[in-house]
Amino acid sequence: MTIYEGHCSDACYTVTKDEAVFPPVPSQMLLGGCPIGFSWGYGGSGPAQLALALLYDVTRDKDVALRHYQRFKCDCVAGWGDHWQITDEDVMAWFGRSGTNHGSNVRRLVHGPALRLWAI
Repeated sequence: MTIYEGHCSDACYTVTKDEAVFPPVPSQMLLGGCPIGFSWGYGGSGPAQLALALLYDVTRDKDVALRHYQRFKCDCVAGWGDHWQITDEDVMAWFGRSGTNHGSNVRRLVHGPALRLWAI
């Protein structure tokens, strides 16, 4: 299981993935929405960039991430406070709860204790 965590202190936003810095650059290469990176707790471009990054990192599918990141932002990221935590399993569960079809090309493969997602 992968754990993503965010902390905001004095308007400085930090996001980690399994305790290592989670950079915005891969998601910015998909869609250069927010040049300053991630933020959360409102409905702007920083939260959209974080939503896109989380969906892309979890699904490894750019089309799925681009199709659903705005809804994920509204449903989840826009409501987060100064400190939050979400897992890859939580993100995948969001697809089911929201009634969002994440595409038949994403399947879940479990290898030991870690959840792996592969596009087929």
